[in-house]
Amino acid sequence: MNKPAGMEAGTTQHDVEWILTLFGTAVGAGILYLPIQAGLGGIWPVLILSCVSFPVVWLSHRTLTHLVVTHKSPCELPQVVEEDLGNAAGLAVSLLYLIFYLALVVAFATGMINIAATFIEFQLGLEAMPRPILCLLIALGLSAVMLTAGENAILRITSGVAFPLIAALLFLSVYLIPSWHAAPFWQLPDSWSLAKNLLLVVPILFFSMDFSAICAMLAASYRRHYPDARVAMRRSDRAVYWSSLMLLVFVLFFAFSCVLATQPHDLNFALTHNIDVLTLMSLHVKPHLLNYALPILAFATILHSYFAAFLGARNGLIGLLGQWQRHQHQPERLHSLEWITTLLIALPLWGLALANPSILTLIGMVAAPIIALVCYVMPVYVFRRVPRLAIYRERASVLVLLAGVLIMASYWLGSHQM
Repeated sequence: MNKPAGMEAGTTQHDVEWILTLFGTAVGAGILYLPIQAGLGGIWPVLILSCVSFPVVWLSHRTLTHLVVTHKSPCELPQVVEEDLGNAAGLAVSLLYLIFYLALVVAFATGMINIAATFIEFQLGLEAMPRPILCLLIALGLSAVMLTAGENAILRITSGVAFPLIAALLFLSVYLIPSWHAAPFWQLPDSWSLAKNLLLVVPILFFSMDFSAICAMLAASYRRHYPDARVAMRRSDRAVYWSSLMLLVFVLFFAFSCVLATQPHDLNFALTHNIDVLTLMSLHVKPHLLNYALPILAFATILHSYFAAFLGARNGLIGLLGQWQRHQHQPERLHSLEWITTLLIALPLWGLALANPSILTLIGMVAAPIIALVCYVMPVYVFRRVPRLAIYRERASVLVLLAGVLIMASYWLGSHQM
């Protein structure tokens, strides 16, 4: 029996483009906070998780992509779920995505405010600006950009700066190698502390390696290239595999490099002041150039993720309100709607950022559990529930399900251990 066309073809330009796109999408603000949580518990929890993180990331994103790519007309995940499980399930997924993006907007807004405050006080040597004024200035500036530049322009800019930011983070990881110290390897925690720190690191690590938001676009692209769902699945698996592997190497190398180049009391300072690892390092590095470059790099990286989260929240809110139909050409209405939703999101969320909530807590207890529920647990459930997907079921989905449940509960369990 002849195999479908494209099933056994080697890596194509289309594959390479998607591998780079997935990798570039995943690297963002989460990687700047991973070393803080990882370093506080010592190096051993991260070493242990590095042995299992790749199959979890790969299989979970592959399962999510399969769910969309096997649909008769690949579209966004909420629409796929709605057709398979009903309107209520589709609405629930949309609501969860909206909450996810809103939590990230608050976290990243808080991060940018704290970077700016630290930069003004320590790098510029000026008197600390009152937080409400600083928050207002940044909020107004970014909201003005969102309203004047437009979504397409912002997407082009964020796509263009993604790989320069990644290159800068890679350069920093290598630059820190001479500053590594071996003490963390000899600090063996007791079993209770090890378990607690593992639980706290799990959601931050997998959030830092997540590219589930773009899996629907990946599936749709491969389905257009390969109408046969089996071929599209096999071909998309290649992109998910290599991007997951690249993320594992890049994220863990950055985290290890930062942890091995910092001291535990410095990481506690970062946790107390709610700042990222680059801002922390800028307070201690010797070259004056890095004193200024590191906070700017941190701000740019978080801003890149902030724009993506804000656009996700705004589009999610528009979709839930049911007021924007893509097939209708109503530019004036769409423009006014963008103004309304931008203000509806920006005003209350920047007010929350003013209170300086813990960024690690927002990621560990809100963002990561939602991603685990929607992108780990839910696809496995759909594959088991929907008859048309029976032929695509895999035993590996058990690992995805268990990992999803662990990510959902781990930060809460680790925070409440006595």
